[in-house]
Amino acid sequence: MLLAALLLVLVVLMGLMRVGGLSEAISPMPPRASDPAPQRGAVQESSVRDALREEGYEQPFGTSDIEIRANLGMRGKIADFVGYHRETGRWLVAESKGGNIQDAFNQLSNTQKALSTKEPGSLGVTDLRLYLKPDQYAKLVSEPANIAGWRVQNGVLGWLEDKTKEWVFAEINGIRVFVFAAP
Repeated sequence: MLLAALLLVLVVLMGLMRVGGLSEAISPMPPRASDPAPQRGAVQESSVRDALREEGYEQPFGTSDIEIRANLGMRGKIADFVGYHRETGRWLVAESKGGNIQDAFNQLSNTQKALSTKEPGSLGVTDLRLYLKPDQYAKLVSEPANIAGWRVQNGVLGWLEDKTKEWVFAEINGIRVFVFAAP
């Protein structure tokens, strides 16, 4: 009986390592109670997920990073939300961040790539959204606006080319990234 329990624990841990989720499942040290940033991030992420479900999106690949990563069969950074809207037939990949736009862009890119591999029908019908803390969003939409070079024009993420000062839309496989203030 004890041997069976140990084998079960070993199988679960190996599965988590295979999908890259071990670090999320077993944290060496919990966040300090005096550090509100992880809690704020979790609250914002939950609020975004709730708002997207209210818009009518289902989450066929799961409701947590671990579930989404495992069900899409991917490794590395992943977006917070992968949803499908039955009425519109559109997919949505969304990420909630405090202000690290480059990390968010990478997470959206990784997740969109995994989604298009798992669901080839998602190609051409996928939207990408980035939700930022309201104060960070305000920095992007006011002039002169930028966070580490990133800007927003007409709700779409992008940047100004250094030499030409021409606007460049941030795109992932031809899909523009729309930016919103987190609820």
